[in-house]
Amino acid sequence: MNAEGIERVAIVGAGEMGSNISTVCALAGYPVAISDLSREILDRSLRRVRRNLDVLVEAEEITRAQADAATARVRPAADLRDAAADADLMIEAVPERLDLKQEVFLNVEGLARDDAILASNASGIPTSEIAARCRRPERVVGIHFFQPPFVLRVVEAIRGEKTSSETFEAVVGFIESLGSVPLRVLKDRHSFVINALQQALRKEVAALLDAGVASKDDIETAALYCLGPKYSTFGLLRSGDLTSPMSPLRRGEVNTSGLNYDYTKYGVDEAFRRRDLAMIELVKAAARIRSTYPLE
Repeated sequence: MNAEGIERVAIVGAGEMGSNISTVCALAGYPVAISDLSREILDRSLRRVRRNLDVLVEAEEITRAQADAATARVRPAADLRDAAADADLMIEAVPERLDLKQEVFLNVEGLARDDAILASNASGIPTSEIAARCRRPERVVGIHFFQPPFVLRVVEAIRGEKTSSETFEAVVGFIESLGSVPLRVLKDRHSFVINALQQALRKEVAALLDAGVASKDDIETAALYCLGPKYSTFGLLRSGDLTSPMSPLRRGEVNTSGLNYDYTKYGVDEAFRRRDLAMIELVKAAARIRSTYPLE
């Protein structure tokens, strides 16, 4: 099955993440069946979907008509069999416990069509471990969204040890159809890519706090006023490449760097001008946002 073959989506787990994934899929035009253990949980999930869509309307990202149409595409299904029966893609969004996820996959595999793709939204458990008890592990893949997925438009596609190329590429195409950017995780490992980076940063933050190097407020200042603008404009690797003493630009050369970033299109002065203008615009926007939507 390729991305064009995915027409209906089932989501197992109607908590915050399951509800938010439903929002993204419904906005992209997919009929969504969302399943959980009780009608009460499903009713709460539908309220979350409506809340998400209301926020997007308020932000003028979508119209009220688009929000109403997306709401109509989300169908609660208290019976897992009902949700899985005609789904081309099943997305599991239950709590981060291996035994629970394996149980869900075993149940869904027995209910879904043989050609259905079974995807896990696990944030750290390797896809191969989740698929270990499945009869068709080649149909199992990771699809990791980030909160809130209707705002943070990057999704990790995780290729398990036995995930077929067809399954993997179908999910990559599905992510693109949502209007999101696929991050291809080609080697299955704990925490994948983005959470691995976040965990490394949190570990260093804890070490700085324990050693009394800086206060939590000053560490937050570093993130808000330096790391955030720096990495949001040109990224983690490119930012380092631009400012490293070994960078071709810093040596007065215009060629391809060790990271294979080619700056010959713009030249030294223009590359830095574009970086600076982008960063100025981002810093201004971030300051306005913090002032408009204070959290304290």
